[in-house]
Amino acid sequence: MADIALQSAVLGEFRRKRVIALAMPALVLAYLTYVFFAFDVAGLAQRARLDNAATLLSDAISYKVHVTQDNRTDVTSIAIEGSRRMTLPTDETPPWVHREGARTVIDLPQGHRVIYDGPVALYEMPGYGEIRITNTGSAIDLSLPQPGVPDFINASRTRVTVTTEAG
Repeated sequence: MADIALQSAVLGEFRRKRVIALAMPALVLAYLTYVFFAFDVAGLAQRARLDNAATLLSDAISYKVHVTQDNRTDVTSIAIEGSRRMTLPTDETPPWVHREGARTVIDLPQGHRVIYDGPVALYEMPGYGEIRITNTGSAIDLSLPQPGVPDFINASRTRVTVTTEAG
């Protein structure tokens, strides 16, 4: 009699473990299905931009050197990824950055060139012309060689961003 009770208890325990083993993946699947619809994963996948993904991947394996002109202090700094801790000393500049007194010339690939000269930044772009950005103190003045703002320039009253293949 005791053997039958023990056998029944063991079989009941196996049955309970089998139900749990099947129920846990089903619960995880139900939760992931809920997350998929609650966070609109399908909509996010449709709105995903491959150029942003390419930028994220390239940033993971490479780094950029930022050359920044601070118009408040009139100081040009060169830093890896824009970090204050990885700023290059003024006597150690990359070969494509030339300092001529207060003027800084940055030679970019494909014949592009940026010139910082006081409150004026010039972007010389082959095939388009010279983009002149002037800090007037209260706003940014953008002068373009052709009428209309092209897609590679994002400009507001206080900020101008020029994004080209050359940098």
